[in-house]
Amino acid sequence: MLSRIQYWAATLDEHEEVFINAIKAAHEDESTFNERERAKLDEAKKRQRRIDTMLAQIYEDRAEGNISPDNFSMLLKKYQEEQADLSKCVASIEEKLHDANKTSKRLDAWVDAVRRYTHPTELTIPMLNALVDKIVIHDKQRAQSGERTQEIEIYYKFVGKLD
Repeated sequence: MLSRIQYWAATLDEHEEVFINAIKAAHEDESTFNERERAKLDEAKKRQRRIDTMLAQIYEDRAEGNISPDNFSMLLKKYQEEQADLSKCVASIEEKLHDANKTSKRLDAWVDAVRRYTHPTELTIPMLNALVDKIVIHDKQRAQSGERTQEIEIYYKFVGKLD
């Protein structure tokens, strides 16, 4: 455990950009994701505004007698359904973008936590509590050669599994 913390601390100390890129590589490419989601959000909001305009128009057409009651009802239902779908879509995208923003803040928190332990020489409880969320130790596996291996997964605070 100490060697992994030393590795991440040394990487941050010597190559901060490499450190941050390594963490980002362990997670989804956030900037591309955010751009795609923002474009979807803009398109959905644009369509919402267009539907609002079309709804106002069909009400005017109905009031002026330019549209039959059946066509009015059919269009009204269609537009209202699309409005409801778009509202759900907008809420979902906004939640995804909010979560992505939280991920960015977690990365900053991880970097700050690692900076507190730049050159650790011994493993301490406060260090573990500050940097490690959980450690998962799997059952031992025996290879045909008789060699035994055991997988250990380290989940760091704020960023999850990196190794």
